Amino acid sequence: MGHRSRVPDALHDVLVAEGRIPPPRRTFRLSDVQPGWDVVDNRDAWVGTVEAVREEYLVVRRGFLVPTLYVPLRGLGQVREDVVALNVPAAWVGELGWEQPPRSPAPHASPRPRR
Repeated sequence: MGHRSRVPDALHDVLVAEGRIPPPRRTFRLSDVQPGWDVVDNRDAWVGTVEAVREEYLVVRRGFLVPTLYVPLRGLGQVREDVVALNVPAAWVGELGWEQPPRSPAPHASPRPRR
């Protein structure tokens, strides 16, 4: 019988966070997530609370003196019973650039009609 080697969880998380491998397929729609739900890391440690759901990211309130997070879709692992789980450890959250809203793509410039 063949034995399939698996990438250790921590290494897998790093590779996903760096964009070297795709995140696991989600089995939920972002529209399923509701404000007020808890957000936990990939080890179930509390990170914050969903404040708002945007088209490409979640706004996560972490506390009074802690910056708000703007978690992109690629940072989401799974949703279960009113809880959103990230696919990275809480310790990495501050290093991933999620403390600023993602830049929206530049609108396509439409040519001006000639007069």
